[in-house]
Amino acid sequence: MVFAVSVAIGLAMALAHPGCTWSTNCTNGRITTESLPDATVRHAYSFQLTQSCGGRDAASWGLADGALPPGVTLSWDGYLSGTPTATGSFFFIVSLSLSSRDWGATTYSVGSDGRAYTLTVRP
Repeated sequence: MVFAVSVAIGLAMALAHPGCTWSTNCTNGRITTESLPDATVRHAYSFQLTQSCGGRDAASWGLADGALPPGVTLSWDGYLSGTPTATGSFFFIVSLSLSSRDWGATTYSVGSDGRAYTLTVRP
């Protein structure tokens, strides 16, 4: 009886996902945020960009072109945040890179997308 329990526990441990790996079945991820809310100069701004695969652990966001308003940054996980210091309309393009990791811990790209936005900062 003890042997059977030990074998069952060992088998369960061997089949369990290691804690440091993840994968995604999403191979056609797209940026789903259509537009950005306006910001106000000298007031905190925070907005989360979204994508179709859900979750953030396999997604990486970046600024591909253009310029964010002074005082606003884009983090790797898709948050636009900061306190804008100038008024105007700011055109930029964000990029989304999706990746997956297989059982052998090899990371590979499963898609990417880009989208242009204009963020208006009002007085």
